Amino acid sequence: MLYGGPGSGKSTAAGLIFAKLKQSNISAEWVQEPIKLWTYLNLAPKGFDQVYLFGQIIYQEDVALRNDVKIVVGDAPLLLSAYYAKKLKTPGWENLRNLALEFEKVYPATHIFLERPQDHFSEQGRYHSYEESLEIDEEIKAFLYANSVNYSKVLYSDI
Repeated sequence: MLYGGPGSGKSTAAGLIFAKLKQSNISAEWVQEPIKLWTYLNLAPKGFDQVYLFGQIIYQEDVALRNDVKIVVGDAPLLLSAYYAKKLKTPGWENLRNLALEFEKVYPATHIFLERPQDHFSEQGRYHSYEESLEIDEEIKAFLYANSVNYSKVLYSDI
C-alpha cells in the first residue's frame, strides 16, 4: 500500500510495481484510487462521499484477496481513505479507520510512504496545491503513527 500526499507519485509507482509483478508472473491486481476521476469532473467529496469511496476500495481489495490474488498494489490504501475522511470531517470517520485496521488483521499489508520528488508537481487531477500537498504528507505520517501503523519511507526515485 502506497501512501503520500497528492502528487507524490503513488499512482505512477503503483502502475510500475503492478507491471513488474505481472511481468514476473506474480499473481497481482492494482486497486486504483476511485477519486481520481472525480478530480477531472471537478467534483469534491462532501458529506458521506468518503464512505462510498472507502467502500469501493475495500470491495476491490477484498474480492481480489479472497480469490487468492497474492499481491494487491494500492495507491489509495484504506487507511489513507480514513485519513481523508477525518480531514474532511466525515461523520463516523473513526468507523472507517477501525474497519481499515480490522481489514489489516485479515490481510496484512506492507505500508510504504513515498517521499515525493522535488522536481515536479502537476496540479492536473488534484484538489490541492504543492504547498498543501506537503502539509498533507506530514499529516498522513502523523495519522499512521497515531494508529500504530508501521511503514517504510521510500524515495519516489528509488521505485
